[in-house]
Parts: sequence; structure tokens; C-alpha cells
Amino acid sequence: MSVSSPEPISWELAERVATRIAARQPWLPPGRLSVLEEDFAELTAEAEQLVAEETGLVSLAGPARPRVTDRPGWVSANVASFQRLLRPLTQKLEAAMSKPAPMLGPVPMRVPPQVSRNIGGVQLGLLLGWMSTRVLGQYDQLLIEDERPLDQDIVYYVGHNVIELEDRYGFQPRQFRLWIALHEVTHRAQFTGVPWLRPYFLGLVGSLLAGVDPDPKHFIEALKRAAGEAREAPGAGRHWGVDEPAGRPRRCRNEPGRRGPGTASAAFCPCAPATKAAQRGCQDGELTRRLGRQAQAVRAR
Repeated sequence: MSVSSPEPISWELAERVATRIAARQPWLPPGRLSVLEEDFAELTAEAEQLVAEETGLVSLAGPARPRVTDRPGWVSANVASFQRLLRPLTQKLEAAMSKPAPMLGPVPMRVPPQVSRNIGGVQLGLLLGWMSTRVLGQYDQLLIEDERPLDQDIVYYVGHNVIELEDRYGFQPRQFRLWIALHEVTHRAQFTGVPWLRPYFLGLVGSLLAGVDPDPKHFIEALKRAAGEAREAPGAGRHWGVDEPAGRPRRCRNEPGRRGPGTASAAFCPCAPATKAAQRGCQDGELTRRLGRQAQAVRAR
């Protein structure tokens, strides 16, 4: 009877490490999260309509399903995503680890498999844990598979991170949340509204991973570098999806000396006045015009 070798990454350990980091989130009263869930349910549908009107891209998978989660919930979803993403590479690593290790006398010249699995799990957990404190929203096209259908094709919003950034910079909540929703449903419209795009993208990812050195030592070193660079990079305080440094918000187009609130781009700035015209102005704004040009290029292909 053949026994399959264990995976080269301890996914269970990665999730435990990442969850422990993610759990250090500020306490929020249940009422604020309830309002956030109601807002994103409404704004996600509104954003889908705005994207469809401007770009002509309509999801073939039906309306988006928003889900407000906390940091540990985001970690759980992304551990599954990373498993799928890295599957071609981990299969190569399994094959490499199953071969006899070179020997120096009686001493094997390779880190024991269990130690290697745990090191990889810890490094990946540190990376995911840090990411969980920065992500505002996410649509992950890698999760569209037959397994766990109720947990797939979902637009995620990390509630604690959204509220933390709103409180820090005094953003207008509804306008800021619409901005995030526009970003995420645009990705969904691209990957579920253009039939060839998702397999093409995943094919590129697969080709990239196919060329990776299967040496477990090199893989662990790459994970370690990724985790270190994420923590130490100049943009390490950035909240993904918003492009705002943690130290201070970037200058807005509505500041003195830049294009003022009367311009179309003001509708997308969370610092702009929360007027109905500003909230609906995205139909004519700079962002959706850019999305329209992208959609035309996609359809032309």
C-alpha cells in the first residue's frame, strides 16, 4: 500500500499563526457592524449597476454576494485560496521531498520534512496575518470551484479595517464604502463577465509557478523574504484597495491647489462632500471612464 507524502506546507499551522495575528483587532460594537453589513449589501448592488452602465460588463454569474467579515474570517478564506494558488508548486515540492536526501556520512543533508513543513507554515502564516490587517475588500477569482460553493464568488469586506480607516481619517462612510465596492465589483465584472479572462489569468499563474525551483529550501527562503519585505517595505502601512499610507492619507484632488469638489473626480474621494451629486457622480467620473476604456480593450480582444 502506497502512502502519500505530507504537503510541504503545514496549512493548519499557517492558519493558526495568521489567525492569532489577525485576532488583535479593535473591538467594535455589534451595531456598527450591522450598519456596515446593510450598507455593503446596498452599495455592492449599486456599484454593480454603475460599473455595468459605464463599461458594459455584466457578470455571467448573477448578482454579487457581499460578505462583511473580520480579520480571522479573511484569513480562513485566503488560506483556502493560497492552497489552490500554490497547488502546482506544492505538488512539485512533494515530489522533491519524497526523494532520498543526499548524505554526508550518516547525516542527511536536508531539513527534516516535518520541520520544513512547520517553517513554511509559520512564514506563510506571518504573511497572511499581516495582510489581514491591511485589506479592506477582496474579490478572489481563485475561489470559483466546485468545492464549498456557498463560500465562493463572494465579495469580501473586512469590516474592522474599513471602520478603522474611516475613523482615522474622518471619511464620509457611505461614500468611502461605495468607493471600495466599486473597486471590488469591477474585478468581479472582469473575471465573471469575460469568459476567457479567468482561465487565461490562471494559466499565466500556472506557467509562472511551473518554472519555480522545487527545492524546498529555496521555497521557504522565498516565503521568508516575502514576509520580511511586506513588513519592512516603505508602503507597509498601506491598506490594500485604498492606496492610503497608514501614517497619513495621500493628498486628495479636493485639497487646495488641486482639482476641486466641482470636478468629476471628487465623487471618488472620501474627503469630498457627501452630497447626492457626489455620491452619484461616479457615473461621469474619472474612475469609471478609465474602467470604460479597460472594458473596451477587453471586448476588443
